[in-house]
Amino acid sequence: PHATKKRVRVLIEATNRYESSVANDLADTAQWVNSLATEYVKILPDTFHMNIEEAQGPIAALKNWAGYYDSVHISDNNRFFPGFGAIDFAKILTALKESGYQGTMAIEGNIRSSFSQDIQASAEYLINLHLP
Repeated sequence: PHATKKRVRVLIEATNRYESSVANDLADTAQWVNSLATEYVKILPDTFHMNIEEAQGPIAALKNWAGYYDSVHISDNNRFFPGFGAIDFAKILTALKESGYQGTMAIEGNIRSSFSQDIQASAEYLINLHLP
């Protein structure tokens, strides 16, 4: 009620079972959001956690719960920035585009070399993806 009254957006991140037992996949998190019945609470998908928890895969989950989020964290399966692991971000970004996604994305992850080198390499990787 406080978030609604103050018109402040609250994001509940779907994390993995090793970090939390509260909301591990997008379905769990959407159930929490539905129980609150306010437009100010949304789910926050994170590709690192989705890679662990989404039984049908991250792409199916993003499509199934498209109306529940307006921000996405993108991080590779090894917890480094996108492009340093095995997640196919071309497929992730295509799924978001096909779902009509208009929200924000945040790159997150651990630093492999240095922040400036890693963010530059990740940005170049993402820019050079061949998207439809």
